Amino acid sequence: MKKLIAFLFFFSVLFGLHAKTPFSWKKSTWDIGNMYEYRVTGEGKKGIDLFVYVKDDHKVSYFADQSEFAKQVFIYEDTYDMETGFVIESHGENPLSYAKENFLNIESHLQSIEGSKKIRMWGSAWVFGKEKSMDVELDLPAVPWTETSSFLSELWFMMRNLVPETTSFDISVTNNGKASLSKVQFEGTENLNGIECDKWSVTGKKENHTLWFDKNDSSYRLYKYSSLGTGGYVKSPSVSFINRMELTISEWEDFCKNKTEQIRQKLKLPENK
Repeated sequence: MKKLIAFLFFFSVLFGLHAKTPFSWKKSTWDIGNMYEYRVTGEGKKGIDLFVYVKDDHKVSYFADQSEFAKQVFIYEDTYDMETGFVIESHGENPLSYAKENFLNIESHLQSIEGSKKIRMWGSAWVFGKEKSMDVELDLPAVPWTETSSFLSELWFMMRNLVPETTSFDISVTNNGKASLSKVQFEGTENLNGIECDKWSVTGKKENHTLWFDKNDSSYRLYKYSSLGTGGYVKSPSVSFINRMELTISEWEDFCKNKTEQIRQKLKLPENK
């Protein structure tokens, strides 16, 4: 239960905006208006349907259908700093109002402190009427950083802006309120289902992740991710690309609204207020 509670907290981030990173922002790699569909699986038969929408050249929105595990949908948005590649603003919610009142409610906040090499995990969750809070600041052993419960999704989009010829760099990986040093390493190319991919590993004392990016895609899309750890509800998660389609912002908002309603009906919850 403790691991579940830790996953439910949303993250706030504090860091130095001028920290040196191995990235150089390239607007051309951001395929604005594209929605990616992924399926997250792991040990057991349950999984998560994850939809990722490139809202503009520095914002990414997510819709995570976690209803196979709980009365839980999570919609959140990351805003990236175009100089460093860091996520500088994050906010999210469970739009199922009945579930928020009777199972889970999340409040999330963010602050940024100029010149600080820290991240702050700051949030509150109400689980079955009881409040659980966390407010910790972590010193980062390296910049940038990424989070295990989101399947390293921060890194998915940072890699679009990697400085050419870079084959390795250090990164901080956060997990359950702790930050550890890991190394991102290029491992060569590999063909997956006819897709020529660049293979990257993220390894550390407690981390073992692999990411495959479509090397011929102009946006360097993530094609597959796997981990030997735990990503929120999912143990040993594997994230697989399913589909990509173009949507306007209003179509994305309608998509999230309609998916939420479908899930509410599937879970047989009262109508949203």
